[in-house]
Amino acid sequence: MAGYVFLAIFLLLSGYYFTVGNLLSGNGDIRTFFSSIIMVVMFLIPMLTMRTFAEERKMGTDQLLMASPVPMGRVVLGKYLAVLAVFGAGLFVTVSYVVILAVFGQFDGMVTAGNYVGILAAASAFIAVGLFLSALTGNQVVAGVLTYSCLMGLWLIGAADGYLSGPLKTLAEALSLGDKFREFAMGIFSVSSVVYYLTIAVLFLFLTTLFLEARRSGWNRFFLASGVLAVGIAVLSNTAAAAGTRNWGWRLDMTADKLYRISDTSEEVVRGCRCR
Repeated sequence: MAGYVFLAIFLLLSGYYFTVGNLLSGNGDIRTFFSSIIMVVMFLIPMLTMRTFAEERKMGTDQLLMASPVPMGRVVLGKYLAVLAVFGAGLFVTVSYVVILAVFGQFDGMVTAGNYVGILAAASAFIAVGLFLSALTGNQVVAGVLTYSCLMGLWLIGAADGYLSGPLKTLAEALSLGDKFREFAMGIFSVSSVVYYLTIAVLFLFLTTLFLEARRSGWNRFFLASGVLAVGIAVLSNTAAAAGTRNWGWRLDMTADKLYRISDTSEEVVRGCRCR
């Protein structure tokens, strides 16, 4: 039932943003649509994830999972893929919007593909966070509120970096969900942004599995050490990806006119300048 409600609301709001932001305004740029729809995704994902584990814990049916011989990793992955499939079904419908713009407006294939990759990567991370928070509580409303609060906090933290300095500013930039997706929306494919979303997805899926396995067999130092190690690997992965993007240019400008890339002529002029 939650899936049908999600699809209805998602398609209603996505259709509204496309109609107002593209059709009525005469704007043929699909990036406008994706910049608007990401907030809808972040708002609606908790609706899909809040019942995944919380409802079973409330009804007591989670004991069947605890007693079954199936590894918890498979249970978590199955629920994750189920939620992702429902979201993917709704996102697939938006391809019709791209077709409309391609026929009657402008179409940049690389930018469109990059935006779809970005929104899928972001949704994958959102769903993983929602599953983890749903596993922590037996109240689906609490799980939904926690998920939305967590995602909104990570989204808004990027707006605070202008008021911060030093390590706090660096940390805010590294954790910002909004800054990472903004690159995709602009038509920039950044390795660090992809790694960021994927590590969040993998990390929280692992932590969910770890938490459920601990509930099944009892807490011990192994689970705690595994959790700390997973967080450490995620931090190192993002640090390496950010360094590569910053120092070696692991970023691709997918816009047709290369709007965010310095031209060869400009690079030659810069090299020829002598700083005094």
